[in-house]
Amino acid sequence: MRKRNVTLICLLLGTFLSSFFATPKIVGASESPGGKTTHCRLSVEIDPTTKKITGPMDITADKGRELTIYRNGIHLKEFQGAGLKRDIGKAQAEDPFTIRYEGPIQLKYEVTIESSEDNIINPNEIVLKTGWYPVVDGFNTYELRVTLPKGFIALSEGESIEMRSLNNKAVLISRLDKPYSDAITIVASKRFVVSQDVLARIEIYAYLFSEHASQAKAYIEGAKRYIKFYQSLLGKYPYRRFSIVENSLPSAFSVPTFILLNEAYIKNAPIEETPLGHEIVHQWLGNSVYVDYGKGNWHEGLTIYLSDHLQEERENKDVNCRKRILIGYENYVRDKNEFPLNKFTERFDYASRSIGYGKSAMIFHMLRKRFGDEVFYNTIRRFVKEHTFRLTSWADIQKVFEESTRENLALFFKQWVDEKGIANLDITDLQKKKTTQGYEIRFAIIQREKNYRLNVPVTFYFKNNKIIKHVDIAESKTYLSFTFDEPPTEVVLDEEYDVFRRLSVNETPPTVERLITDEKSIIVIPAKASNLYKELIAAFGENGSVIQFMKGRPDITRRYGWRSRETASLEEKTAKTPEQALKARKYRGTEEETIASWRRKKKMEGAPPFRRHCWQRSPQRVTDGDLASSSLLVIGLDNPLLKRLKIEPPPFSAGFCFAVQKNPFNPRKVIAIAAGISGEEIHAAQSQVVDYRKYSGLCFSQGKLVSKSLEKSDQGIRISLDWKET
Repeated sequence: MRKRNVTLICLLLGTFLSSFFATPKIVGASESPGGKTTHCRLSVEIDPTTKKITGPMDITADKGRELTIYRNGIHLKEFQGAGLKRDIGKAQAEDPFTIRYEGPIQLKYEVTIESSEDNIINPNEIVLKTGWYPVVDGFNTYELRVTLPKGFIALSEGESIEMRSLNNKAVLISRLDKPYSDAITIVASKRFVVSQDVLARIEIYAYLFSEHASQAKAYIEGAKRYIKFYQSLLGKYPYRRFSIVENSLPSAFSVPTFILLNEAYIKNAPIEETPLGHEIVHQWLGNSVYVDYGKGNWHEGLTIYLSDHLQEERENKDVNCRKRILIGYENYVRDKNEFPLNKFTERFDYASRSIGYGKSAMIFHMLRKRFGDEVFYNTIRRFVKEHTFRLTSWADIQKVFEESTRENLALFFKQWVDEKGIANLDITDLQKKKTTQGYEIRFAIIQREKNYRLNVPVTFYFKNNKIIKHVDIAESKTYLSFTFDEPPTEVVLDEEYDVFRRLSVNETPPTVERLITDEKSIIVIPAKASNLYKELIAAFGENGSVIQFMKGRPDITRRYGWRSRETASLEEKTAKTPEQALKARKYRGTEEETIASWRRKKKMEGAPPFRRHCWQRSPQRVTDGDLASSSLLVIGLDNPLLKRLKIEPPPFSAGFCFAVQKNPFNPRKVIAIAAGISGEEIHAAQSQVVDYRKYSGLCFSQGKLVSKSLEKSDQGIRISLDWKET
């Protein structure tokens, strides 16, 4: 999730608050993931004009507990504990600060927040995701009263939501009694039109802007379909309420009881092409079955698998989905930025996304293929039921699968979760002959780099049919022998990408992505083209705008609590030693885990970032060694290098075209050809190339994409068999 910025002003004080809030409910230890739950009551007023938030926050907890509170840069005006005013000097100076609970705590605060990629605050719309109130570390239940200017309709995480009108103001009253580990959210707009329906006992709402209110019925029906489907897979929906909320922030986001969808999704995309289903799955995974981030984030991969992958499976496209996962891993993950899944907390770049989302999804796929659909889905449903509103880790997933299958899966989880890496397979030593028993074929499956224990599907094609064999391998070289009644015409290893493995050269298509993620590339520029293409050359240069996305952060999740990594980020700013880290994190596990986590983060902090070396050279200066070691961007259709390479460029029939093919000197590298008919056409199109980076060919006219293509590549590691030679 991303930052926000908003203004909240709190008008109601202690005794006044009590007239609006019921006696706080402290969730029992059996319900609380961490064994202890704090109750937080906030009464705030938001002034969109001044962007100021003020208000008291009342905290109730078990007597004698030490509470860690993240002030989050917010100015504390007054600090009361057990009915007495406290010295706020320490609390004002330290972030976080710790206090022992001996009675009700009240923090009176104010904060001014500017709009950001995570927060919106203006006279018509408010979205507050982070930084708008002090956050108590750990698990909390919430009561919330928000006073807004007249005309606003608002909501927050809560199973009980009510809007009132009071003194010419709009007042939101919300309550979340389930323990929650994240900072809560406020969303409000003067443009909302609220529509409502019901699915069994679940209240379903759509908060859409007035100009898109006609879409409400379709989105509510879509939500009902998704919820019914995922209840069949995951069990009962965990809350009594679900809302689809339109907003102006660019991304989709899921929190307990509602999801945020950008207005572009609502007005443009068919429901099946929006993240609606994906974010609904998060209502179970992440929003009610909590993640122990210190032991690895598992829920992003499982959500991807049960939403995006499953949707493509229903359209018979799941093989391509898994292949794209493996292509992404090939393009972004290097030895120096690779890490095991139990160290993944959130995606902070494209490599971490490929590991934490892609590799994780493939692990669940391998479990499903190993045990079958019935066992897999029954086990996932059992896992959700047993761990709702509890903290969970990969170890819990291993345990429930071992109990369901009665198999020891220690090695499976060790090699895929606890260790980094990807399998690297190939076929070698192939021999074939006709015998009195039939047609015999012998070969070996080899593992390079590292040996995994795998079950690998091998497909044998015949004239009119095919046969699939599943073989177990564990060594660097496994010899196999098969005899058939008719001669197989082809043998294919892992044709449907059921194994998390490195793709062969023939399986990897040449794409724009291959060019911009290559750590060594050369832009080949004829002298007469340098001025016309200067903008494109700068964009694809070593620090150009086209490759800046590699250094960007594709997603930022929430800041606080067990669900996020940002708490650790705050600690890293202040913790210079393991002892300081231990003090900051003493409620998050054993001392050994805390110190190990701190050291790991410091190590990752010092890891080398993605580096891309890009040189600019004339065609005459490009050596054979350059061709063999680099990917190339060749500028212009009349570039002399194309004749030297005997490459016939594809026909370009638009204002600007970009075509990528494999480098004949090194098929792991690519050669891209870029050509435009004018500086205006190049300018209008070049910044969009990265948006279509998964394709081999792109053509634009006046800045609009008119065609795109992807060069064909093998599916599986394939070897053709010619029996005429035997």
